[in-house]
Amino acid sequence: MKNKIMISACVCLVIIIGGSLSYNAYADNLPNSVKLSQLKNDFEKEKAIFESMPESKTDEDHTKVEKQGRKVKELGREAGLLEADLNSPDPKKELEDNIRGLNGTLAETEYFKTRVDDPAYGEMYKKGIKIVEQKKRDLAEIEKELKDNNTPIEELVKRFEKVRDTKVLE
Repeated sequence: MKNKIMISACVCLVIIIGGSLSYNAYADNLPNSVKLSQLKNDFEKEKAIFESMPESKTDEDHTKVEKQGRKVKELGREAGLLEADLNSPDPKKELEDNIRGLNGTLAETEYFKTRVDDPAYGEMYKKGIKIVEQKKRDLAEIEKELKDNNTPIEELVKRFEKVRDTKVLE
């Protein structure tokens, strides 16, 4: 009987703590999401005002249009920053996108192979081809490790940045 009471008390305690933590997480996000909604509404209102302003014929009109444009820009910037904070990107997805982009860029360097006979720059293109091929191998390895989930994402990002920053032609 005593064990059942202790177990019940522990379960209740865990439920209370869990509920409290989840409510706090919800409450922390609520003000920012409400603020974001308000910023977006303000942005749309100010943008409508800006777009409806007549063409500036005088310096005074030009100043008003410029001031309204700055106001719209600032509201948009604030909303964008807050939205980025609320919806932080998934590092794995971001790395996948970066790998795909770099692979596309490397595919565009295939023309190096047509330039190796160039008397002035042929040797440079030959070195470039070797570097591109190594970068492709490194990216394939990073992509494989990313899919296998065996390596921490931070390490893969650092390796990707090193591959990305390696110069092909100098």
